[in-house]
Amino acid sequence: MSNKQHFSYKGYTGSIDLSTEDMCLFGKVQMIQDLIMYDGETLEELKLSFESAVDEYLEMCIEEGKSPDRPCSGTFNVRMSEAMHRKSIHESNILGITLNSFISKCITEYFDEKTLKDSFVFVDKEAFIKQFTHPKNYSTVGSEIDFDFDYEYSIEPKTFTVSQAVQ
Repeated sequence: MSNKQHFSYKGYTGSIDLSTEDMCLFGKVQMIQDLIMYDGETLEELKLSFESAVDEYLEMCIEEGKSPDRPCSGTFNVRMSEAMHRKSIHESNILGITLNSFISKCITEYFDEKTLKDSFVFVDKEAFIKQFTHPKNYSTVGSEIDFDFDYEYSIEPKTFTVSQAVQ
């Protein structure tokens, strides 16, 4: 059973949002520059409203002779360090493929093999920071507290430890 948090229709993706203030469901077509919003009282009504909004948008574009925004054209810029750029070009040359093909293969492997995901440890940054920034019940006016954090990361077993030294 699927529990999607979005709608899909004609290549467009629409969000499913709830307003507790207005007690209604609403959404917005995602990943395009034009603003297309819709609402409904039930999920079924919201879905129909989304599909109708997409159809109306496409019809309006035809009437105005405008090309409709398309999400995810398949083209995007990748920013990386010069060294990584050089390594990527070198590796693609060794494999006899274009840089675009090399990057595409890397991303495909990430999603197909999921091996890369297994090598990451995800840390909740906000919880991590809150752990060391609790308000104190005493005044520190006129004194200086220097927080110094040391951390260790180990791949096997996956651990992430932080030690705090207060000076």
